[in-house]
Amino acid sequence: LSDGGLAVALAESAFGGKLGASITIDFQKNEKNISLPLNARLFSESNSRLLVTTQKHQQKAFENIMGKDALLIGQVTEQKQVKVFFQQQSIIDISTEALLNAWENGLEKAI
Repeated sequence: LSDGGLAVALAESAFGGKLGASITIDFQKNEKNISLPLNARLFSESNSRLLVTTQKHQQKAFENIMGKDALLIGQVTEQKQVKVFFQQQSIIDISTEALLNAWENGLEKAI
């Protein structure tokens, strides 16, 4: 994950595919098994992590190939909404349209 970490990769994936996603980020720990703060879970730019989507029928095959390095964190949804949950609470719930608008026009609106 680069430029913006998991949150940005998830947003780009959702609006790029004209779909939505629902994920839970309770899982993330660093290499020393220490729980990461929320901002690091969402925005850490790590070249050792990646976001992958597969079709449901290919999930097990992908997990078998990746072994313990793959972790299911959520699912793609038909609803054009990105939802992120942390400790059983919704922390992000935004339309893919709003995400795309911010991604395309964020700097213009800020100036």
